[in-house]
Parts: sequence; C-alpha cells; structure tokens
Amino acid sequence: MLEYSTGFGSVNSQCYWLGNDNIKAITDQRVYTLKVKPSTFSLPSKYKSFSLGTEAEGYKMQYSSYEKTTFLLFSSKDGFGDCSANQQLLGMEFYAHDRDNAAGCATARKAGWWYNSACAFGDLTQDGGVMWPSESIFGKFELTWFSDSSMSLNRE
Repeated sequence: MLEYSTGFGSVNSQCYWLGNDNIKAITDQRVYTLKVKPSTFSLPSKYKSFSLGTEAEGYKMQYSSYEKTTFLLFSSKDGFGDCSANQQLLGMEFYAHDRDNAAGCATARKAGWWYNSACAFGDLTQDGGVMWPSESIFGKFELTWFSDSSMSLNRE
C-alpha cells in the first residue's frame, strides 16, 4: 500500500498516482470536487465535496453528491455509484495488492482502488486499462475500456 499512500510516477507519465496521503492533505484544506474523465473525449463525472479518510480508516472515499455532465446526446456516468447496491463505492476503503479485501480485487486487477465485494464498477488504475461506465447514443449502458484517463481536484 506504500506506493499508493505516497504516490508514484511523474505527472507527465502515463502511470501516475498523486498518493492517498497527498490527496487527503489537499482535500482536508478546502472543499473540492473530484472530476474523472475516463477518456480525452469523454464527459467528466463530478463528485462534490470529495474527501478521503485517514490511512487507519483505509482512505475511505467520501463525497456528498454526483453531478452528471451532459452534452448533446451523451451524458457522463457515475463510475463510483451508478450501479447495483453491492457495487457502490461511497464509504469504501482503498485496497492494493499488499492490503487486499476478502474478494481479492486489487490482486486480481493488479491495481489499487476503492474496491467493494463486487470489485468496483469503475476502475481507473487496473493493469489492463481503464474501465468506466459509458452510454451510447442508443441508450446502451456498459463498462468500456479506455486507453487514457484523468482525475483532477477542483475547488468548489
């Protein structure tokens, strides 16, 4: 868990994680919205009042609400909670290969993420690529693999 706690990679690389300790320190100072863009050409998912718990609390993810972005016939999807009850990530702990949940999600996906018993719905860090929900213009809803992604914290 150490690498996910302190962070790794460089900001200009394809493999970069700011670090949960740094994310917590930033979100403790002000109220932030987390914006997730699973692809350069996708609409962002926005999580208002995003924060993390302490390391002792497993870096539990908290946010007050999800804000959908819509443009023409497309809309963003909530990769943390727009799913069945056993896939909700609000309040979930962050797991990595050296501190995994009972389902073994981090080990199976070779990633660190906020996993639940169903191994999450959206996952931006897994080894095989980014997996995030999307909806086509025909209303078909599915998990989609993306080759690029970004997460950012924006002051509210």
